[in-house]
Order: sequence, then C-alpha cells, then structure tokens
Amino acid sequence: MLRTMKAIWRRWKGFAHRLIETQNRLLMGFVYVIAVSPIAGGFKLLRRPMIDRGPADPDAETYWLERTEPQLTMDRATKMF
Repeated sequence: MLRTMKAIWRRWKGFAHRLIETQNRLLMGFVYVIAVSPIAGGFKLLRRPMIDRGPADPDAETYWLERTEPQLTMDRATKMF
C-alpha cells in the first residue's frame, strides 16, 4: 500500500509541476500583453524616448556625474547606512 501511495504521490507532483509551469507562462504572457505592450505602443506613438534624461544639457556627450569618495574612517565604517 505504501509503495502505491508513493507512486501516486510522485505522479501527482510531476503533474502539478507541469501544471504550474503552464499556468506561469500563461499568466506572464497575459501580463505582458495587457500591461507592457500598450505602454510601449503609447511611447512609440508619442515618439518619446523611453529614457527621460531630464532638464540637463541635451547636447551633452554624457550625463555621468563624477563621484568623490569619502574618507575611510572608523566612524564611517561603524555606520553602514
């Protein structure tokens, strides 16, 4: 009886995993079609770039901000955040 129950349990787990995989693919596809596609289409229609660079100089070669490293002190090391 125990062997039969274990076999049934193994088959059930295999079926459940395949069912969950299919459900996840369908759900993610649905979310993509309903949420992501219309937003991307709206941006395409408005011809607006997806990355908004803000009010900075439009002719700038880069928007990289140089970062200065703070001094490494014991006080700073004890305050991580």
